[in-house]
Amino acid sequence: MTLGAVLPRKPVTVGPEESLAKVARLMEQENVGAVVVVRQHRPVGIITDRDLALAICLHGASPRDPVQKRMMSPVDTIRDDQGIY
Repeated sequence: MTLGAVLPRKPVTVGPEESLAKVARLMEQENVGAVVVVRQHRPVGIITDRDLALAICLHGASPRDPVQKRMMSPVDTIRDDQGIY
């Protein structure tokens, strides 16, 4: 079984300059808990709803801060035609 067969939906993505507030709104609209950060169509990071909560509530981040300041990077990737095991 391939990853593409298990996860047929395309990932939700944003650019690294987008604000944390925009990422949070996008997560709510798309009903997801993580967003992939891309630059020139390549993944450069990921941010989760937990990352957002901790950044704003505990670490004093502003909702206007760019996601690149809080994303986890680098990211490991696999192709959608690769097996899930």
